[in-house]
Amino acid sequence: MDYPYWDFHAPETHPMGLNASFPMNAQVTIVLDPFTERSGATAYMPGTQKHLRYPDKGEQQSFYETCVRMIADPGDTVLFFGAAWHCAMPNASDRDRNAVLINYLPKWVKPLEDMPGAMPEGFIDAASPEIRQLLGLNYPYPEVLDKAAATNAAGRT
Repeated sequence: MDYPYWDFHAPETHPMGLNASFPMNAQVTIVLDPFTERSGATAYMPGTQKHLRYPDKGEQQSFYETCVRMIADPGDTVLFFGAAWHCAMPNASDRDRNAVLINYLPKWVKPLEDMPGAMPEGFIDAASPEIRQLLGLNYPYPEVLDKAAATNAAGRT
């Protein structure tokens, strides 16, 4: 399971009363090299996005026997809900398996990776408004919520 669902294996670490009535992410894979069984195309278990839980030990063990592969050609785009049980498989071919991976989240879900922190020095300062938006720099999280809470608390005194 992908973010923000990946820690369902430890339910005590996930928010209680999670509103799971809508998907909190959309995974997008833009295929650059052939995704074949030999090249290690992503494996997934159809229908598991409805469980909204991490697979138990038995389900983990049987996953590889019953999974389906995301077979795709360069230029294909695969869209799926990150709560589906899935994994990359070993690449046994003689070439790379490259793709562009995109994760769409509601703006209030903090991204899994610190994308701005991974950028070269000066990149952020020179970034176009569109790149700044894609990196989430126009909506600083969680500072906005912290400021709102502090402002509300100050107003109540």
